[in-house]
Amino acid sequence: MDPQHQDTFKHTPLAPGNNIRLLALEPSRDFNSDIRCRLTEPSLNEARGRYEALSYVWGSQTFDHKIICNDSPFYVTTNCMLALRYLRKKVRVRRLWIDAICIDQSSKAERGHQVELMGEIYKFANNVIVWLGEQQLGTRRAFRHAHNFYRLTRVIKKSKILTDGRKLPPEFLPLLNHAWFRRVWTFQELLMASRVTVYCGRCSLPWEAFARRVNLSRFSDVSGDVNSLCMDIRLINITRSLWNVEVRVTDHNSAKIPLDGRSKTCYDASKPTLAGNHGWLFILAMLWESTRKRSCSEPLDRLFGLYGLLRNIGFSLPQPDYHKTGLQVSQEVTLSCLMFGRSLLPLYGFVHRRFSSGGPSWAIDWERFGDRVSHIRTWGIKEGSHSAFRHDYRPNIDDNRLGLKGIIHGSLYGFGTPIPYKEEDAYSERGISLRLVMFNWLQEMLNLTKTFQKCPNGQVAWEAFFIAYFKGYYTFGSTQSVLTSMTKFLLQCGMVASQLPRHIDLLKLGAGGSVPKQLPTLEKDELYTYVRDDAIMRDFTEKITYTARYCSGGTSFRTSKGWIGVSMYPIQPSDQIALLHGSSVPAILRPVGEHYQLVSFASVQGIPDSAWPVNGDEEGMQSVVL
Repeated sequence: MDPQHQDTFKHTPLAPGNNIRLLALEPSRDFNSDIRCRLTEPSLNEARGRYEALSYVWGSQTFDHKIICNDSPFYVTTNCMLALRYLRKKVRVRRLWIDAICIDQSSKAERGHQVELMGEIYKFANNVIVWLGEQQLGTRRAFRHAHNFYRLTRVIKKSKILTDGRKLPPEFLPLLNHAWFRRVWTFQELLMASRVTVYCGRCSLPWEAFARRVNLSRFSDVSGDVNSLCMDIRLINITRSLWNVEVRVTDHNSAKIPLDGRSKTCYDASKPTLAGNHGWLFILAMLWESTRKRSCSEPLDRLFGLYGLLRNIGFSLPQPDYHKTGLQVSQEVTLSCLMFGRSLLPLYGFVHRRFSSGGPSWAIDWERFGDRVSHIRTWGIKEGSHSAFRHDYRPNIDDNRLGLKGIIHGSLYGFGTPIPYKEEDAYSERGISLRLVMFNWLQEMLNLTKTFQKCPNGQVAWEAFFIAYFKGYYTFGSTQSVLTSMTKFLLQCGMVASQLPRHIDLLKLGAGGSVPKQLPTLEKDELYTYVRDDAIMRDFTEKITYTARYCSGGTSFRTSKGWIGVSMYPIQPSDQIALLHGSSVPAILRPVGEHYQLVSFASVQGIPDSAWPVNGDEEGMQSVVL
């Protein structure tokens, strides 16, 4: 409400607890008559299933349209006024929840309290109204088309009619360009709702029908921006199909989520699927990925706009407080992630989203989203003695410092060249040149491993390096397959020496292959032709190049105790490698005075299996403060 309007309706403070305000929109047969409504203050439990919630965008921040609320003038935005006019019934009162009216926007305390309830407000509504503004030329036709298409697809699963009809009608484009699809808050509102109806002027359509038509469209038939929106809607629908508002948290890291609203078949996050036995983190990454390009008027809303969803999974979060800084809120959410999963696993996938300056290295900067997609790197995580916090263990936070326990396992040295990568078409001239760069990098890595023959556990050094390199991106079986084909390739090239008996068998399997022994000495144009045309070389460099896109800038290294590994991000000689309580993956720490900065996580063959105390106690562990 605009402060310039002094003689207007004033909200009275809400009673403590889960009370909300509901708007009773009075009926009128005259579309242009004054909007009149009354506010009531029931508890959320009392109001359950007795109201509709509006999901919309404010649009202009100018509050210049007057309505009458509790017999007093109240000013709203243009988009809110239009929604009230079109949603007003002719005879019956319509009960609505609209944030701009039902929340005292001048009170940060009330806003924080109501944001805490936002997820349940949309969850308990009998219908969520997606408001896309006034209808335009062709809107009615688009809605009728989507409705008929939806009815057809429910009857006919496979048909030439569906294939021929996949081109998205042009009348859909103005709808898809609406700002509603780019707002952070609307994502939570859609996922929490049990029933959703899309409104555009006087036209309405169930969300399922609208989304089905977009999902079955050919994205190649629309422009780049609309194509991206179509993909977003598809992602929303996939997320919505996985989501169930009655998520049951069965233990500290297990959420069972029905695959659709009617099915008893569950995606059980406690079972080893998608992200190992940490499936809840996959859900978390999916939520952030679904909202990373969406907009919000206040930076804190990027986090607060997902609080309802996170609480529904089982996260313990403090009440949203708009007086706090982004750093404070980011620390709270990060700590909630660590405690919900009872491990440091959330930091693996979001490590590049930590605060670069002005905050502790362990706090994830949830407000900053780059173009690089988050990837959950689990590196074959095992449930070991120290890979999860004990039930009674809680990291200590003091003055923005995170206190953990762990084992410092030595310093780093013997750095390799950072992993190169540039997005290119694999079969273009630039793409093949990239493979040459990758091949040269491969040779440098092999030279690094030649400085010593074996790791402390007896593993061949170059094998240990490549297992560490591939491990984060392939399953164990696939890693062994890649390693086998790579071993044959390297032996045939003469790039490594035969050091294990099984290598002889691999060499025999490769007898008669096309890989020339003199490969490292070929001229550049000859090497270029070979990389382009040879099947074995092409397959191998494709695997190397594929994994490079996910760890570009990462660096290979040796430790002072003889282990070899790959860091996700750039490192320096003063860094140390450590095993931290709550992680089965080594961390790279940088000493800063009496504390450490968390620099990266690393894939290192052997350390997690050999360095932890066998009896599972804390023998040899020390305090590590980040």
